[in-house]
Amino acid sequence: MFEKKEIAPNLALMRQLAQDLREIVVVGDASETYRAIERQIRSELAQHAGIRARFVTAGRIDALIEGLRAEPSRFVLLSTLGAVTDRQGRTLTLPETVGAIVAAGNFAIFSVEDAYLLTGVLGGYVTSGPRQGATAAALLRRYLDGAPMAAIAPVHSSPNRYVVNDREMARAGVTLAPALAAEAVHLDAEPGFYEANRGLVLGALYLLVASTVLGLAVATYLYARKIRPCAISRGGPCA
Repeated sequence: MFEKKEIAPNLALMRQLAQDLREIVVVGDASETYRAIERQIRSELAQHAGIRARFVTAGRIDALIEGLRAEPSRFVLLSTLGAVTDRQGRTLTLPETVGAIVAAGNFAIFSVEDAYLLTGVLGGYVTSGPRQGATAAALLRRYLDGAPMAAIAPVHSSPNRYVVNDREMARAGVTLAPALAAEAVHLDAEPGFYEANRGLVLGALYLLVASTVLGLAVATYLYARKIRPCAISRGGPCA
């Protein structure tokens, strides 16, 4: 399977905040993986002459944050961050790294990896882990079913998709274009009427059922009281 980090869809997402987008900052961990991604991004940016990109890379979080704070651009694109360490050489967790970047300034942060869509990150056109897993599982299934390895063609298309965090978008005051919103996967979406009022709805339903049962019981009781004297006086059922 192949991955491709696509810049154009992420620029389209950033333009939901600023139509006159001119500058972005790409952040990475200076690893070999990052270098490969940087080459992809630089190659694609050559087709977007109106966008100026700066690349802030460092293996240590303090150097990364220092470089990021020196950048004037509001728009930040996270590339790969898995190799970032602290001053003692400890590899940071993704929440630690992303949290430090979010806290570094008033940035609009996007990502090319779905694993980085944590608190403070608005979204991105990302490589989808679930889609990668499903595709890899399908290839493995073919192999286990007896297909020779040479007959299993590699998958060249990258499983990318829009994923946005509705809560973070709302904080930034962003309303997505309808077509983009329909295409995207939404995280932390605003609950619908039922989800927001589940207790009230269920309570009303239980009350309605209880009232119906009670009403039927009362009606049965009153009917029984009405026909009992008649049955006694006639010595049999009443018509």
